[in-house]
Amino acid sequence: MFARSAYSKGMAPGLAARTAIVCALAVGVAAPARAQPGAIPQRQAATVAAPVRPAARRPVAVIDLSGDESTTKLARDLNRTLLSHRALEPLLEEAGAELVGAYTGEDAAKIEVAQIQYRRALANAQRAAVISDARTGEESLHGAVPTSAVTALYADLAFVAGVAHLGDRDPARAAAAFVLSDRLVPGRVLDDSTTTPDVIAAFEAARAAGATAPKVTVVVKGSGRVWIDGREVGMPGPFELAAGPHVVWLTGAERNTEAQQITVAPGQPSSVAFEENPAQLRTKLRRARTALAGAVDAAARAAAMKALARLVKVEDAVLISSANDKVIVQTWRDQAPGFSALSEYKNEPAIALLEVLAPSPRIVERPPPPWQPPIETPWYRKRNVRLGTLATLVVIAGIVLATSFEGSVRNEDTPKWLRR
Repeated sequence: MFARSAYSKGMAPGLAARTAIVCALAVGVAAPARAQPGAIPQRQAATVAAPVRPAARRPVAVIDLSGDESTTKLARDLNRTLLSHRALEPLLEEAGAELVGAYTGEDAAKIEVAQIQYRRALANAQRAAVISDARTGEESLHGAVPTSAVTALYADLAFVAGVAHLGDRDPARAAAAFVLSDRLVPGRVLDDSTTTPDVIAAFEAARAAGATAPKVTVVVKGSGRVWIDGREVGMPGPFELAAGPHVVWLTGAERNTEAQQITVAPGQPSSVAFEENPAQLRTKLRRARTALAGAVDAAARAAAMKALARLVKVEDAVLISSANDKVIVQTWRDQAPGFSALSEYKNEPAIALLEVLAPSPRIVERPPPPWQPPIETPWYRKRNVRLGTLATLVVIAGIVLATSFEGSVRNEDTPKWLRR
């Protein structure tokens, strides 16, 4: 019996498997590489742009310099517009509110209290009550910057107190009050139609004594600017003062105003000390706004604007004022030239006033590129042609390999007469 041949239909054992492997490898090389799950193809990754973060909005100080109805309305409209602006934003509520609306100054209430006390002292028949009213009015003015109006009112309070002491037969205290009144308002002339001769005589005698009083060194301690009897004398330190009563104020942009009434004894150097008393942000803002509104020239205006900008940490501002029943608008930036030109507000939208500080982005329209006919790819460079050619070559190579292996592989059990 013949042994069974190890091949079938002329193909050597294992040849079909090897041919399939060769074809698979060839087709795998020719086919484009498949992307890994979740990976971005190289060509696509090159076109993915990084996310663009929006730029931080710049705070803007809206400053109402007039505080009347028209300027206040515009200022509030601007702050509401800034809430949704793309590049700008309003100040925080506390800071922004202090820069808008009517404001009479931080000392107005203190001066009003002193005026009320002065009128009460004049109308009071009881000398003790007069002295008490005058002292209350003086203490109220200790918290006010010693302007000429403040020192004049302080002098009036001291004078009525001196008259009351004189009526109480206390000439020493009367003389001290009269000297203080004269030092606050030097050269005061009394009206003999409303002032009794004894009061005029006592006042003139006190004035003469105060003018010839010996000098004494008085050291003022604290931080700020020193005012003595209503006149600014510089930074804290030693000062030569005439013996007798004085009022020493200490003021400053960063502190609350304070004052002390002192009596300098002859031949006894002394000191007066003030503790640290920093002002609140609200007070600082009111002072800065008042200084800006009252600036008398361009240099003072620029310095006041710089100080306010540092206080609220801004580099942009809109200033609103009124003149001749017209609303005037001006912008400021912390760079040259600083202030813009003054312009009259003519009921334009509030956002239009902010264009100087943050211009709207301009859209540049570019013409479309000229039409060009499409470029036809040669047939031999097309992908499907190349892949088809490669697949044909792979098949032919497989057939050649199968034929060559078929002739070389023989089974030893096959009869010789069957071998070719």
